[in-house]
Amino acid sequence: MSEKTVDQVEHLYWIDFVRTVGAFFVVLVHASFFILYLWGEVPESHWMAGNVYDSIARVGVPLFLMISGALLLRKEENIFFFLKKRLIKIILPFVFWSIFYLWWRQNYPVGAKFSSIAISMFVSVLKVPASDHLWFLYALVVLYFFVPPLRLMLSRAKERDIIYILLLWLSMGPLVQLLQKLFSFALTSHFHFISGYWGYLLLGYWLSIKKIPIKNTIFFFVAGSLCTLATIWLTYIFSLTNAHLDGFFYDYLSLNVVFASGFFFISLKSIGEKLYKEKFWGKFFFAHGGASFGIYLIHPVILDILQRGKLGFRLSFRVGNPWYTISLAALLAYAFSFVIVVGMRKIPVLKKLVP
Repeated sequence: MSEKTVDQVEHLYWIDFVRTVGAFFVVLVHASFFILYLWGEVPESHWMAGNVYDSIARVGVPLFLMISGALLLRKEENIFFFLKKRLIKIILPFVFWSIFYLWWRQNYPVGAKFSSIAISMFVSVLKVPASDHLWFLYALVVLYFFVPPLRLMLSRAKERDIIYILLLWLSMGPLVQLLQKLFSFALTSHFHFISGYWGYLLLGYWLSIKKIPIKNTIFFFVAGSLCTLATIWLTYIFSLTNAHLDGFFYDYLSLNVVFASGFFFISLKSIGEKLYKEKFWGKFFFAHGGASFGIYLIHPVILDILQRGKLGFRLSFRVGNPWYTISLAALLAYAFSFVIVVGMRKIPVLKKLVP
């Protein structure tokens, strides 16, 4: 496929809806996660609010990964052209937001010379992300290198081949990890090389081309909800047993999250296809979908501002009942982030920071 043809690949409008849901879920995870570390320090009902919201929203990042697979694996491009285009697009946001979050959280030697601060920042970013959520950029860079071989495999693969590879990914990663957790099997380290986030790329591609009747939407939504209930219950039971947060079942590669992500991806795809028949919702989700990556990058700042009360009021799980303060904080953080990103995208220089 030529470079021109690549750029003309049909826009999948339902993806904007999935992106919007994924972006809000990421915000919701970060609005609810901190209370989970306060097991025994807050009322159990308050802790459970964080557990419920976090479990529901755990599919946010996997949805983004599956979207990447659905978009990137259906194209044909020269390997070096693809890597150059993708890495150039992500490197400026990576550098800018890393520096920004180091400054925002004052994670640098205060009062030192500029050269010392620059070196300190550079070394710090090489070791760990400047902000927890920026791990996704590191993962994205690595996953881009998986795209060309996956494209090559898919160019010759039949559906049964794709299913076989996905089953291999599930059995050697999420399933082995679950067995180790439940029965103390020591196999994960030996099979870890075949597990990883690349499986979400392939899963997203396969589900995006799979023709699934709209009438089955409710079934897949219920199945995803049952997986989410399993995440809530298992996290509570294991945390209760250990007397502190046990986040094993929150892991993006845990079997419950993988299945929940796949089921919700299917149902959200069907809902998105239906919503785009309505002109208002089509425009609404097109705007929000386009701003989703920027929202992902900037929302921790807004949550921080809300939690510190910089706008004249405080909004976090520490104020009021977390069953409503967490959701309200997530909604406001998402809304403010969206407005800021839309404004930045109207300025050519700033637009490159929120691609």
